[in-house]
Amino acid sequence: MSKGSRNRGLRARPAILARGDIVQAPSEWVAFESPVAVLTAHNASEVLGVCREAERAAASGLYAVGFISYEAAPGFDPALTVRDGCPLPPAWFALYRDFTPRSLAGENSGAPTRLSWEPSDSRRDYEGSIGRIKELIAAGDTYQVNHTLRLRAPFSGDAE
Repeated sequence: MSKGSRNRGLRARPAILARGDIVQAPSEWVAFESPVAVLTAHNASEVLGVCREAERAAASGLYAVGFISYEAAPGFDPALTVRDGCPLPPAWFALYRDFTPRSLAGENSGAPTRLSWEPSDSRRDYEGSIGRIKELIAAGDTYQVNHTLRLRAPFSGDAE
């Protein structure tokens, strides 16, 4: 576990925009900026430590904003297996002293950008995966599978 380390796709000093209802804020949105620390689990064996540290920080009055990925599963139960190669850490939290209420109304000029979403898997690969899942369920090798895929869309402009 490390505090403040860099990760692919994660800024060292992250600013996070979240819905205000997660902190009972009167505004629709809140911004978390300038974290006092960033907690990162680099592998499954560090997940519980990062979660406990985030929980202690929240109990002391800080806001812990972050995520626990599916790849964290072996950190909770070593019998669980996951695929290697996820570009994100298994667990990551930024700790903040406070937040700033934000209103997004009027910040974008014109109509919202329409994005053309494309799945990461071909239709053939998707159908093959679903077929394999059905086979595994029928064989009794599993009772549930959460099949997911990525959707991507080209975007140009200012995402802020």
